[in-house]
Amino acid sequence: MKLKLRMPTPLEIYNHAAQQSKTATTEVEFRAIAHQVYYATYHLACDTFGKDPTAKDEAEHGAIQALCKGAAGYSAQAPWRQALKMEYRTLKEHRVWADYNHDQPFAKPQHASVATAGASIFRRVQEYEDKKTAAAGTGSAEAN
Repeated sequence: MKLKLRMPTPLEIYNHAAQQSKTATTEVEFRAIAHQVYYATYHLACDTFGKDPTAKDEAEHGAIQALCKGAAGYSAQAPWRQALKMEYRTLKEHRVWADYNHDQPFAKPQHASVATAGASIFRRVQEYEDKKTAAAGTGSAEAN
């Protein structure tokens, strides 16, 4: 029997990290959460801008950061674009710090910054998904 595995969505990855964040007390946990929140955001950005995260030439982290930085205004299909513009760099910097600066502390203030930036983005994603689900339930044209 083959297992059928499904890649979690960026929102599911973020929600998992946010749940872990509620009880995190150690530096190891803070670092892992920073990593998870950043990669949830990275995959959301790749989806938003139509980039394949496995294609190094089009989805290199700096290229995705540049797309986020240049994201203009509101989009009905991606209302989180402005939050990506404002928060992506912060999350990337914290992820790099958490993953590579093991000789430096990664403590509550950095963790709080990651939590705030992630919530800013993924709150909008959740609201969009909730509206889509509600519209699909009523047969509304807004589901598209």
